[in-house]
Amino acid sequence: MDLHDFGRVMALEEDGLMAFFQDHGLLRRQLHCTTCSRQYSTIKWKKATVVHYVLRCPSCRTKKKLTTDTMFEGAHLHMRKLLALIYLWAYNICVGTATTM
Repeated sequence: MDLHDFGRVMALEEDGLMAFFQDHGLLRRQLHCTTCSRQYSTIKWKKATVVHYVLRCPSCRTKKKLTTDTMFEGAHLHMRKLLALIYLWAYNICVGTATTM
């Protein structure tokens, strides 16, 4: 991903950014409920930290974070900040240099 692509992804609305993370296997797209075996649905949830969506079972209403069993499980930064950190780390750009970009 070059700087132009990075800027394009960072400019996406939250739905698009979530889809980008899901397309690259960084966030869960689906999950089956362990209680009733139904497939979870994705719903908007303002209390979630990384992304304002959660997975919810349509039958028993159990909720799971999209970050369940991913490298972001337990993260408290929004996915936009996480993506910026990953990009800077991957290209070995120090924070001091990044703030002057």
